[in-house]
Amino acid sequence: MSQNPTATAHVSPMVWWIGGRIQLALPAALLKRLDVRKCPWVLAHKLAYIKRHDYLMRWLKWLVCLCFW
Repeated sequence: MSQNPTATAHVSPMVWWIGGRIQLALPAALLKRLDVRKCPWVLAHKLAYIKRHDYLMRWLKWLVCLCFW
């Protein structure tokens, strides 16, 4: 997993995968307003997505959607 600096756009935290590199995007605006005690919970939640390989399922969903389109 590569380390990505905080995102400046107003988006939700997300896991992104392209070409074998997994990236975790954490918006700077969220980190500024989030309680410090809750940061580990947000990180653990996103790391669970990585552990379950949910980022691969997203590609499968897009492929199925394309086939039915």
